[in-house]
Amino acid sequence: MAQGRSLHIGLNYISTNHYANDGALNGCVFDAEDMKDIAEREKYTATILLNEEATRQRVIDEITDVATSLQAGDTFLLTYSGHGGS
Repeated sequence: MAQGRSLHIGLNYISTNHYANDGALNGCVFDAEDMKDIAEREKYTATILLNEEATRQRVIDEITDVATSLQAGDTFLLTYSGHGGS
């Protein structure tokens, strides 16, 4: 039977070690939590990464885990709430 997996990332702020300021936002963690709840209602196996947990390596590791475990016909849902910078 097909399975669904999801990863939800919420960043209310970013690291001042990498950017000029923390880019503080207010609702991104709530967005990620809401999307996780929706995914779980749809029977997805959901993972959530918030703020400090959502390191580059952790996101890569989670996506790699999903990529190696899903089969044809399975679904992967990725949501992100935050903003970016360069």
